Amino acid sequence: MRAPALAVLACAAALGCAPRGDQPATDSVLCRDLESGHTATYRGHGAIADCLRDPAMQSDGHRREALVGPGRFDFGDARRFELGSGFAIRGAGPERTTLYASRPTTSVFGDDVRSALFVRGARVELAGFTFEGDCRAGPHPGPDCHSGDGDTLLAVLVACGYGFERGPDCDVDGLSVHDLRVLHVKTPFVSTSSDPNRATGRKAVFANFRDFHWTIRRFEVSGRADGYRYARIFELGNAATPAVSQGPGAGVTEARRYVVDIEDTRIDTHVGMFGGQLAGVLTMAVNAPVSLTVNLRRSSLRGTERIVGMASHVQGGLARAGGAALFRCEDSELVADQRDWAGKVRQDPAGAPCPPFDAAVYVGEPSQASDSRPARVELLRCAVRVEGWLALCPEPASIEVIGENASACLEDSRVAPPVRGRVEPPPCLTLR
Repeated sequence: MRAPALAVLACAAALGCAPRGDQPATDSVLCRDLESGHTATYRGHGAIADCLRDPAMQSDGHRREALVGPGRFDFGDARRFELGSGFAIRGAGPERTTLYASRPTTSVFGDDVRSALFVRGARVELAGFTFEGDCRAGPHPGPDCHSGDGDTLLAVLVACGYGFERGPDCDVDGLSVHDLRVLHVKTPFVSTSSDPNRATGRKAVFANFRDFHWTIRRFEVSGRADGYRYARIFELGNAATPAVSQGPGAGVTEARRYVVDIEDTRIDTHVGMFGGQLAGVLTMAVNAPVSLTVNLRRSSLRGTERIVGMASHVQGGLARAGGAALFRCEDSELVADQRDWAGKVRQDPAGAPCPPFDAAVYVGEPSQASDSRPARVELLRCAVRVEGWLALCPEPASIEVIGENASACLEDSRVAPPVRGRVEPPPCLTLR
C-alpha cells in the first residue's frame, strides 16, 4: 500500500497531478457546465481566460464553474472577465491560487475597464484566490503594463453594463464573494452608477439592478506593513464624487431593496491615496428610489482614514428621490487611526497639519447638491473609535451625524470619542 501512495505524491510534486477528480492540478483549470455535462481542462497561465471563452461555457443561467488549481494565472489576451448568471470561479485558496492583472485599468470613465472581474449576472461566486493588481508581478504583463506603475483601479465590478447606453434593469442577486484577497488595487470592490457624456467621450457604469442580496465573507487586502494605499475597499457610491459614484440603483424607476452582508472580515490597512476626503474602507450613497442596507457582522475594519462614509445629500432630481441608506454593525469594531497623518506631516512640513477626516463613521455626509435622503447607522454590540488623534488638532468624533434626515442608534455598544450629532435611544433594530 505504501508504494502506490508514494507514487501519487511523487506525481503531484513533479507533474502537478491532481490527487482527486474535482481538484485541478497545478497551473490548470477544470472547466465545466453542470447543466449540460460539458467538462474540459485548460492548462497554463491563461487557463481561466481559455475556460471563460470555451464555446460550450456560454449558456447564461447554467451552473458553470472554473475550478482553479494552485498556480499563477492572468487574463491572457482577454480584456476583462465578464461573468453572467450562474458562473463560479473557485480557487485552491488565497495562499495557493493567484490571478494577476495583465493590463491595468487606468481611467474607468475616459478609457476602458481592463483586467477586472465584471459581474453582470445572478448567482455568481468568486472564492478561494488572490487577485494581484500589479500587472508587473504577473507571468505575462501585457503591452499596457508599464514599468513605472502597474497597479490597476478595479478588481471586482458589479454592474448591468458599461459604456454610453443604459440597458434594462438586470438581475445580480445571490452574489457570493468569500475567501478572496485583493492586493494593489485602488478600489477592490465597486458597485456604483454614473452618467455618460457621449459628447466628451465620458463612459459610465450602469448599476440599475433589480432586488439583490449579496454576501461577502473573509475578504482580505494588504496590511499596513505593505505600505500600499487603497482609496476605498468597498465602494457603493461616494459622497465626495457624487456625479461619478452615485451608488447602486441609479436609473431604476420603481422601489428596489438592496442588501449587502459583510461577514467574518478583518481589514487593517492604509486608506487614502492623498487625503481623507475621498478615502474610506466602506462608502455608500443612494441616488435612486432604493433602500440600501449594509450589514457588518463579526468583523474588524481598521484604517488610517475614515472607516465608513454614508451620503444623504447627493444628486438632485425626481428620478433619484425616495431612497434610504442603512449601515448596521453587529459584533464588530470600526477603528480609524490618525497617526498615519503624522508621518505625512513629517514628509511635508508645509502641508496641512491636521487630517482631512475627523470621525471614524460619517452618517449623512454632504456633497455638492442639497437634496437629502435618510441615512442611518445602527450599532449592536459594536465598538467605534478613533485612535492616535493628534493633540494639536480638533478632537475627532467616533460618529458624526449630519443633517435632519441622518440618525444613529447605539445598543450595547462602545464609542470613543463621543458621537457628534443626534443619537436615538435603543432598541435600534430597523427592518428593511
